[in-house]
Amino acid sequence: MKRVALLFGLLLLATVAFAQSTIPGGTILPVVLKTPIDSSKAQAGDTIIATIAQDVPLGSATIPHGSRVVGKVLSAGAANGGGAAISLRFDEVQLADRAVPITTDLRAVASFVEVFDARLPDPSPEGRLPAAWTYDQIGGNEAVYEGGGAVEDGKQQVGVPVADGVLAEVRHDPGTKCRGPVDNNDKPQAMWEFATDACGVFGFDRTEITHAGRTTPMGDIVLTSQHGNLNLRIGTGMLLRVNGSSNAVASAATH
Repeated sequence: MKRVALLFGLLLLATVAFAQSTIPGGTILPVVLKTPIDSSKAQAGDTIIATIAQDVPLGSATIPHGSRVVGKVLSAGAANGGGAAISLRFDEVQLADRAVPITTDLRAVASFVEVFDARLPDPSPEGRLPAAWTYDQIGGNEAVYEGGGAVEDGKQQVGVPVADGVLAEVRHDPGTKCRGPVDNNDKPQAMWEFATDACGVFGFDRTEITHAGRTTPMGDIVLTSQHGNLNLRIGTGMLLRVNGSSNAVASAATH
């Protein structure tokens, strides 16, 4: 009986460990580009490097801020009508002792200028302490109140600020294609500099997400500019979302 109990215990422990070391479907991965992607220069197969912009909580584990997210360019160049297009995908998150395969779609993308502006506090009354400064999130009517410890959309609290971003439940903005929580993943997400209902393209003129990667071909992301070149500079921010459960997260991820 003791051997049976021990075996059962080990199997249960292994099951729990695996369940706690996966990237659940619906998890938001906020990333910032570390390599530029220029539609006039990029080639199919070029490696894309981005980094996780905020600690991503996964229940008992965390994907640490700064972890590398690696992908590749699928195609780049001129598009019909005088514009340009870039097709890309992200394939893995690199942790301390392994690479974790992922398939993601793109919820929102913001230029490096939009990201920079989101880090600047709103003008504040003379004498106001820095701890009470407020910051506007990208793509929504939400403000981060550092001193008050809340993220508000003008009507209600929607999240809380943390050391490197914001934790909040992702929300659906009526009239857009972006969804709220998916795959029953309604836990607070790492939204970084983005509003909880941020959806689409910010800071790029006449540019749109023409394929987000949610449908076939899954994971393939296409951005199209209606006029001129399309250049995703270093510092461009993205909100990726994991499609389904990815493989096990390395045990080296922080707990």
